[in-house]
Amino acid sequence: MRDLAQLFVPVDFSRGSRAALAVARQLAEVERGTLHVAHVVPPMTRALRATLFPYAAMGDEEPDLLEELRGNALRAVQRYLRLDDFSTAPLGGDDDTAHRLEALAAAEGDAVADLINARVREVDPDLVVIGHSGEGPLTPGLAGSVATRLAAECPRPTLLVRAGERRTIRSVAAALDMSSASPAVYEAALLTALRLQATLTLLIIIPDPTAQDVCGVLANTLNTPADALKKRGRKDTVGLLARYRAGVQVPFPLQAHLPRLDLKELVLVGDPALSLIRYTAQHDVDLLVIGRRSGEHNGLGAALGRTAAALVGAAPALILSVPS
Repeated sequence: MRDLAQLFVPVDFSRGSRAALAVARQLAEVERGTLHVAHVVPPMTRALRATLFPYAAMGDEEPDLLEELRGNALRAVQRYLRLDDFSTAPLGGDDDTAHRLEALAAAEGDAVADLINARVREVDPDLVVIGHSGEGPLTPGLAGSVATRLAAECPRPTLLVRAGERRTIRSVAAALDMSSASPAVYEAALLTALRLQATLTLLIIIPDPTAQDVCGVLANTLNTPADALKKRGRKDTVGLLARYRAGVQVPFPLQAHLPRLDLKELVLVGDPALSLIRYTAQHDVDLLVIGRRSGEHNGLGAALGRTAAALVGAAPALILSVPS
């Protein structure tokens, strides 16, 4: 995230999309960035296909129908999200500063998240901004399926925005577990805070080995108080933080903000997810920057790690998910 020249915003007909677009517009204004707004027309079910074409295969009529669906979707999204100032010209045109809107038509068997990820690879934006949950059924405390897939798999940093969430980012926090995933989180958080002239808090996570020691076996054996863990963690991370700091190349326009950056470092001991959620709520954090999984994560596939999944679901802040 060295700049915000191009932002990609997947939208549907949900309140979350409106909130995501509002945040994306705010971020684009910082550097006069381009907004690429994309809507995916869901694939036609077999039942609907059979209803529309009961006597024959669609054949040559299918491309025409899909093009009509795309056109109708573009107009519907423009009305719903009040996008009167957006062009519907194809993305990647000659005017690099124009705001563009496009509709992608999914074929049978296509997953919406896969189409969005593929389009992100083509556009190669600096940031993807998506609603935390879409127009589908919402389970309280959980992100939508498409947002969760993008938070875990999108090739670019992905910002999740809840409906009704605050739009002005004044405080940024970075969740650092000091694994190989942390340098990317540190860099994204630092450059974002500088770009938005926000405060930055580095939250160093030290898991408490006794946090889930229900029977007290470990507590009786280790006898290590939380204060001692904090002190040791702070000492052990000084060198790593200095190394992270030295590895970030701050773009020239942002270097002027470095002396004025309000930077704090804090060690949190306990269950990582619960500690971060509690801190985010108590200190009114606007944006929490997280890694998708620990650098030493051994889970299956590209799923979010346990802590990242909990934060995406429950942390009361904008969530910026950063690929390693």
